[in-house]
Amino acid sequence: MDSAPRVAAETRTPSAAPVGGPVVAASADKTRLETLCDGVFAIVMTLLVLELIPSDLSRHASDAALRAYLAALWPKFVSYLISFVAVAHYWVGHHAEFQYVRRTDRRHIWINMTLLLAVSLIPFSAAVLGTEYDSATGVQVYGLNLIVCSCSLGANWGYATYRRRLTEASLPNAVVHWFLRRIALAPLLYLAAVLVAFVNPHAAFAIYVATAILYVGIQVGPTERQAIADPRGGDIFAR
Repeated sequence: MDSAPRVAAETRTPSAAPVGGPVVAASADKTRLETLCDGVFAIVMTLLVLELIPSDLSRHASDAALRAYLAALWPKFVSYLISFVAVAHYWVGHHAEFQYVRRTDRRHIWINMTLLLAVSLIPFSAAVLGTEYDSATGVQVYGLNLIVCSCSLGANWGYATYRRRLTEASLPNAVVHWFLRRIALAPLLYLAAVLVAFVNPHAAFAIYVATAILYVGIQVGPTERQAIADPRGGDIFAR
């Protein structure tokens, strides 16, 4: 008796996807995006060390000659260290953001692709910095690369949290602003280095080193849950 209604229900056309890019399956696609990002970050961290492998290394006549050779590589060692810290900083920031992101959509995926594009360029800009550390252009290439990385990370967080588009509706404003403040610090420092490089490339190089040291301290400092206090007492994250 009820076969016709059942057939009609089974053959009903699914509703159209929302305009502006469909929200994809929350858990599966968020996990796939995180896995892809983790893989790219890991590869970039590995590629950084390749710049330290000398192409012209041969047996030296004495220990003094070898020490002199290694000492001449100091710009590349420093470039490697600060670049590794920068990549680690972006990965930690991305990981922290995704603790609050609950789903993703097409635009959010492409914002993450922009971040990965910029991050994957760091081995190149780090190699330029390590070789041309006394050149304004060489130093600026590195800074501009990291500015794009920082802005992409900020865009990733801003898009996800705007009107709680991809997060829980209850995410406190204090958390959103806390992340934005931390993200905004790096591009300002890198921009300062880019401008200083016009006058003194060595000073700009020093700003990159200082920024890396600063961010090591920030990363081992209080998390957002430890830093943000509820003025009325209690735990704002429990709401």
